[in-house]
Amino acid sequence: MPEEKIFNAKAANLNYLDWGPPSADPLVMLHGGAWSWQEYLSLIPSLAQKWHVYALDFRGNGRSGWVPDTYRLQDFVEDNAQFLGRLKAPTVLAGHSLGGVVALILAARFPDRLKALILEDPPITLENYRKIIESSRDMFGVWLELKKRAQSEHELGLLLAEEYTGYPGVTSSRLLFFARCLWQLDPTFFSTMLRDFEEFAADYDGQQLLASALPARRNQVRRRDDRGGGLLAAEGLPQREVRSDRRSRPPASSREPGTNTGVVGHAGFSRRNCRSDR
Repeated sequence: MPEEKIFNAKAANLNYLDWGPPSADPLVMLHGGAWSWQEYLSLIPSLAQKWHVYALDFRGNGRSGWVPDTYRLQDFVEDNAQFLGRLKAPTVLAGHSLGGVVALILAARFPDRLKALILEDPPITLENYRKIIESSRDMFGVWLELKKRAQSEHELGLLLAEEYTGYPGVTSSRLLFFARCLWQLDPTFFSTMLRDFEEFAADYDGQQLLASALPARRNQVRRRDDRGGGLLAAEGLPQREVRSDRRSRPPASSREPGTNTGVVGHAGFSRRNCRSDR
């Protein structure tokens, strides 16, 4: 039976969903920044028929503990490295956006602990990552201002609905999901990445990490076609099981050169959909 549990990492208590046969190979899923493990909710029941799924909330996200102003890539990596260390078998590691970056770093650092790697829309080059964060600065500011104004999760949902009135693709279910995520988010989550990106992303080189993480698994790698974002899929994990249609294909200017990877925003809200003129 599915059950939410707590893992006591050194710096924070990490909330995670545990679902699947105890004897099955582990599948660890890492969500995008400012989201929660429920990002994968529609996929997990089918995946849990074959895999022992562990879907984690990052520190400061979801129901995991807050560590104010301590949200660098190396912090997320350390938390999740500790979690991987408790698993008894090689792991399939999946990550989306921020979760994909963390998964890539973990794969390069601990190749013997991984069976396969699945990456959905991670920024690969440091320069592109910086551009994404800078272009999202106003959007993050709007979110934090709405969070500060709201007295409850319900009120936050109403404020988000007002902010995104008339924008296509922003459905009621998406607004309710993001209201929950934003209500649970540590308000200092964005502080380091906005104040000092070099500190936030210290030593990150996605291209080099890919080269070191995947040399022995290149025959297992498949890229999603041009109907969606970038994906590296493992054998035994069909693309239809991990593909998501949450976001439309980004314009060419926002994709990594030479790949199908792109980022169009966070929590399903395009940067173009964020009104910062209020």
